[in-house]
Amino acid sequence: MNRIRVKMNCSMQELVSCIFIIWICNPISHEYYHPIYIFAIAVIWGIFAYGESKSSMGKALGSKIFWASLIYPIIIFLYTAAGHAQFEKSSLGVPFLVLFYMYFWNKGNLRQEKMIFCTAMLYILMISIYTLIQLRSNHYIARMLANGDQMAKAEIVSPFTAGYHEIYSYIFLAMIMIGTFSVIKRRACRSVYIPVLALLLLLLIKAQYTIAVLLLIFGVFLMAFKNRTVLFFGGFAIAFIILLTGLIGIDGWSEIVYYVSNFIPGDVLRIRFIQIGDLLSGGNSGGVNGAITRFDLYKMSWDSLMKYPLFGVGDKMEVFTDNLIGGHSTFIDRLGQYGILGGGVYIVTRIYILLKVCKTLPEEGRYIYGVSVVIYAILSILNTTNRNSLLMMMIVIIPFFIERFCGKRRIGAGRGDNDSFKDGI
Repeated sequence: MNRIRVKMNCSMQELVSCIFIIWICNPISHEYYHPIYIFAIAVIWGIFAYGESKSSMGKALGSKIFWASLIYPIIIFLYTAAGHAQFEKSSLGVPFLVLFYMYFWNKGNLRQEKMIFCTAMLYILMISIYTLIQLRSNHYIARMLANGDQMAKAEIVSPFTAGYHEIYSYIFLAMIMIGTFSVIKRRACRSVYIPVLALLLLLLIKAQYTIAVLLLIFGVFLMAFKNRTVLFFGGFAIAFIILLTGLIGIDGWSEIVYYVSNFIPGDVLRIRFIQIGDLLSGGNSGGVNGAITRFDLYKMSWDSLMKYPLFGVGDKMEVFTDNLIGGHSTFIDRLGQYGILGGGVYIVTRIYILLKVCKTLPEEGRYIYGVSVVIYAILSILNTTNRNSLLMMMIVIIPFFIERFCGKRRIGAGRGDNDSFKDGI
């Protein structure tokens, strides 16, 4: 089985790996395709991967991070058996993603990682370019795809149109690119990927997701703090902001935000800034998705947690229609739905997995990746992050990117194969 080959000297394991990563990154795979397809692709990949390197698969299956990824699906299965929840099909994706990454980490085959990473990047480029073209004729198409009603957005969805989850996953890729380019010395690598970064940044601005842009800026700011000079001036800037707040008050900041909003391109971004000003001033713009309205949604889930702290209120449709769960924060919603037991397991295992992935990375990339984990946690509080496409970005694509650019073989990798590390793109 490990000698089966197709055209272009690509093994079946490599071919299925590329199909696996494209299928999960596909903007419509989560809502419009039955999960049995991704399950079948994952199983087929596992069979070929095992045939190609039994030792790497054995180490991946025996790793702590893989076993940690199984805890939440087991908890949800027990909740479902007790009639307290509906089984989350997407929860099964995380163990496969972890197994996928750990297999290649133990295998240490940089050529295969390069093929998979380049496949993912090519698909992301196609989505970005096509979405930018779509945004020229419909400035709101990326935001319209955030609508939870499948029927309402069925006419505009496509495998190449980025919606809510794609835009938010791309902020992590753009953030990691900026952080990595600040530490690597190879100009040839940067010259190839800087245009890709510019394209992603343009897409993020054109898509008009305010929180995505703000989190990207905040993430880059945190990455810059590793530099002592930036740390000094950053600390000075924070002290100045605190002092200025004492002088002008929160209302003064709201006036500043209102003023800045006059120079913001795009109606949605401008409205979002106005709503931030409303929040600071204690007012309300009346927008359905305004900042104040979001806090009300968070409060619904938090109140349910306070009332049912151990097991939560469940996730039947009634909890949404009865305003028991806000549906706009993955971490707070999970706590409200499944209580400290189920929701706590969800949060702890997600963060644990990302921190373990961080430890597998080259030393130069760990701080950069660590910042992305912080931003992921913030995003999970402010918005929904339960799609496997975002976790694919965090668990597979970004680690492969850092591995390629930070220039040193990961400690402990390569015990399955003898492929040497190759620099370059």
